[in-house]
Amino acid sequence: MSETAEKLKLELSRLSTKERTELAHFLIHSLDEATRDDFEVLSPEEVAKRARELYNNIIREQVEQEENIGKMVIIDIDTGEYEVDETGLESSRTLLSKNPNGRLFGLRIGYNVAASLGGVMERVYK
Repeated sequence: MSETAEKLKLELSRLSTKERTELAHFLIHSLDEATRDDFEVLSPEEVAKRARELYNNIIREQVEQEENIGKMVIIDIDTGEYEVDETGLESSRTLLSKNPNGRLFGLRIGYNVAASLGGVMERVYK
């Protein structure tokens, strides 16, 4: 933290609880607005396209091994980071802890779909 920020922190600690609460509320909302403005709005199709490009060009050769077939790979399309687990839930949590505003997309390793409701999941891994 910069020296200026440290000085502000000391001064702000002297404010009343009500004033600190109002200030915290203001700061949190200002971060939300700044974050939204920093991101390019993408359609779900574009998110999927970018995730598949990352998977096919970079991630596939690292994760598509027999022990990972059927597991989920979750990809943060903004950072290119990914995580693998059985359901994708823990991977999503891990990625969001690193990048709370991450745009995540999941793929089932070795299959053409992530899930099937009454249909068939076609294995594409060779």
